[in-house]
Amino acid sequence: MKQKMNIKINIIRLLFVALGFIFSISNINATHIVGGDITYKYLGKDTFEVTLTIRRDCNLGSPEAQFDDPALLSIYDGRTGRVRIDLGKNGQVNVPYRDDDTLNTFIRSDCGFEGAQVCVHETKYVTKIYLPYNTRGYYIVYQRCCRNSSLNNIVDPLEAGSTYSVRIDRVPQTQTNSSPVFKNWPDIYICKDKPIDFDNSARDADGDSLVYKLWNPILGLTREAPQLSQPFAVVPDFVPVQFQTGYGLNNLLGGTPLRIDSITGKITGTPNMVGQFLVGVEVQEYRNGVYLGSVYRDFQYNVRVCALPPVANFTAPDTDCNGLTLTFDNTSTTATRFEWNFNYPSTDAAFKSTEVTPTFTFPSAGIYDVQLVAIRGSDQCRTEVIKKVSVFDLDYDANFDFKTTVCSDGDSLTLQLIDQSTISDPQFSTQRYRWTLTQGSTTLIFEGPSPIVRVSATQDLVVTLEVQADNLCTSSITKNIKIGDIVLTPDFEISDFSCADGETITLTLTDKSTYRGSNDSISGQSWVITTDDGNTFTSSAKTITFTTNRVGFSATLSVTGNGCADTITKSFQTADFFPTVNLVTTLLECQDTNTLLKFVPVINGMSSLVTVTDFIWTANGDTINADSITYLVMGNDNVVITLDVILSNGCSLTFFRSFNGNAFRPRGAISVSQVECTTDDLVTLSARYTGTSGQSGLSWTYGLASALQTSTAQEITFTIPKDSAYSVSVLATYAKSCEAFVSQQFTGKLFADIDFITNPLSLCVGEQRKIVLNPNSAFTYTWTPTDGLDLTVPSDPVLTATTDQVYTVTVSDGVCSVTKQLTVDVIDSLLLAIVGNTNTCDGSVSLTAEGNKGVGTYQWSFNPDFSNILSNTDNLNFSNDSRYPNCISQFLE
Repeated sequence: MKQKMNIKINIIRLLFVALGFIFSISNINATHIVGGDITYKYLGKDTFEVTLTIRRDCNLGSPEAQFDDPALLSIYDGRTGRVRIDLGKNGQVNVPYRDDDTLNTFIRSDCGFEGAQVCVHETKYVTKIYLPYNTRGYYIVYQRCCRNSSLNNIVDPLEAGSTYSVRIDRVPQTQTNSSPVFKNWPDIYICKDKPIDFDNSARDADGDSLVYKLWNPILGLTREAPQLSQPFAVVPDFVPVQFQTGYGLNNLLGGTPLRIDSITGKITGTPNMVGQFLVGVEVQEYRNGVYLGSVYRDFQYNVRVCALPPVANFTAPDTDCNGLTLTFDNTSTTATRFEWNFNYPSTDAAFKSTEVTPTFTFPSAGIYDVQLVAIRGSDQCRTEVIKKVSVFDLDYDANFDFKTTVCSDGDSLTLQLIDQSTISDPQFSTQRYRWTLTQGSTTLIFEGPSPIVRVSATQDLVVTLEVQADNLCTSSITKNIKIGDIVLTPDFEISDFSCADGETITLTLTDKSTYRGSNDSISGQSWVITTDDGNTFTSSAKTITFTTNRVGFSATLSVTGNGCADTITKSFQTADFFPTVNLVTTLLECQDTNTLLKFVPVINGMSSLVTVTDFIWTANGDTINADSITYLVMGNDNVVITLDVILSNGCSLTFFRSFNGNAFRPRGAISVSQVECTTDDLVTLSARYTGTSGQSGLSWTYGLASALQTSTAQEITFTIPKDSAYSVSVLATYAKSCEAFVSQQFTGKLFADIDFITNPLSLCVGEQRKIVLNPNSAFTYTWTPTDGLDLTVPSDPVLTATTDQVYTVTVSDGVCSVTKQLTVDVIDSLLLAIVGNTNTCDGSVSLTAEGNKGVGTYQWSFNPDFSNILSNTDNLNFSNDSRYPNCISQFLE
């Protein structure tokens, strides 16, 4: 309790007997109280409604110690603690016990755990008490013995009675106050090792702030004096119960400690021991930060090992119309023992069974209540289920038909469903009809023996009829109904065709329209045939026959039935009525350069209306009647095969094609690829046969012309100098005396290589020049460094001269590679000089020009404009008797 309630009044108490305090003299055992609280409500005019809630254990409680009748509430002064003999009746209020005013009087546990069950008996004592306003307030107190002896967390629980009290404290006379009231009682049992999540919050009618905390319950009376008949002279000492060692407000029931949220009142925790545990909760009430008082509650948590409760259940036909013997399928769970009563509530042993899944024969037809009791062996927890079962010995067959009452109107139509169910015993008849129609995602339900329904005309439907007779027998049937079986569906087919000549065709069209699955309901037809060449044919018969040129045509059929009408139009090409002809050609034998072939006809799209009567072959003027022919094609000649197919309806087809014998002989081919570069100068090659598969042998001839090799392997390898010319030939042999020969010549210039335009290369600063003499885009080029190189085309780069440089390039063809270097000299300018004898005595002069760059020619002249070229080399030799002339030289790239 709060400090305010721990009042100790050091005043000599009033005399006990007669005028003071006396105990009940009756010899009554403990009531085993398991929880309670006191709350109040202000009614106005200094009157309060006080409610005392008491819970007792109705399993462990003494049957002689029921709820107090009446319950004694004592009234004490809130400051002095003295009994207010001026209020109530000498300071007490006797509240009668009224069981019929109490809701949920007995609260029993379900079978959700194993072991002895829990039962709580709850009552509320409600009374009005006049408490005139004062500044001292009042205590309302109720005391009783005793608590359950089985409590695990307090000392001597059987002697630890219960005290429930509330202080009605002063508030300003202009204000009123009612105490908080708890919303819920905790569950009477909780599960071991399962988290607790209980809303222990309260409501406050005045909207005051509430603060929640765990609280130490208060001791009450003892077994010796279990209840009062008069109040104490002063408010009793509120002595807390003593917790067992290891227990307390920080550990009320073991496991994860019990906690309460001070704001929400939610209680959480996880117990880890089976037992009974006392728990107390205090709710403090504040208004504008001022404490008004508290409401206290204590209760017991019964912690049990939880298990699924037993569930009694069984299946059997609700009504069995085919005999008096039924087998019951026991679908109960968590039970080990069963008790059946096939005629509940009869106690006749003839209707009893303890089998798990019994088969029982009823003595006569009728409707019976069947009871199954499922019992759990560990604690005898029991549940039951009762179902009605009807048994008869008769045949009950659901059936129905349907008819269209309104023809298809757009996307819907109207049907009448007609019950045709039968029952063999005339004393019974169908009493209930339930129709379920499903179309796509739409389901419709109808009642009655012959409902009229509107459904979609675009989707098939499923119809289920469930019927029940007046003896509760049931039967059902489901039919899948195709929409084409409901609506009028026009259709026709080509039922016959024939040919009188090669230009025309005679056709017969037959009406195949359906209505309710049969064309017998079609009452009228109208045909209109229009050909592509302008002819028209009409008829009102079921079939129409007409002769037309072999052109396309359209046929329109209009049909009527049961007041419905519909039309269909189809277009045809007369060529589509004839099958297609092709030939399968098979090589029979190779005879040197000649080829023996077999020709077999292939007919596709053959109508079931006709058959083939004859095959007439013509091969290069020779004619034969046979299902197939063989023909020897000479060398590389072509042969024209013509096939006339004669049909049983007088029609014929002609097919012709030209064939060359070599097209059917095996063809030779080889593939040569590089394997590796053995050295810089040698390469290893591989050759494999890639001609027609199925060869029985290979004969190779390969290599350099000067050193040919042979082999019969499937694949060969050989090594040659890179620049050598070589050849590869192979003769392949096949079945049917066939051979294929192929030979190829190779130049040997297919390997990685690179040549420069000149090396070293001299360029002026800024001059651009392509530097590769033999670029090949099929090769891979790797240059280093790349300064000054435009590698847009790596095989043919452009060099811009900036500084002297040595370039390294590696060229790869995927197998072989070669690496070379190019030296580039870059000069700032071109200085030409002429050296030689400038003085001569005999007139012979020899001059040499120096100072060129790159590849080019010199030009010599005596004239500054080089109008007369004397030489194009770097030397000039001449003889002159006259005075030595002026010689000029220039260098041209």
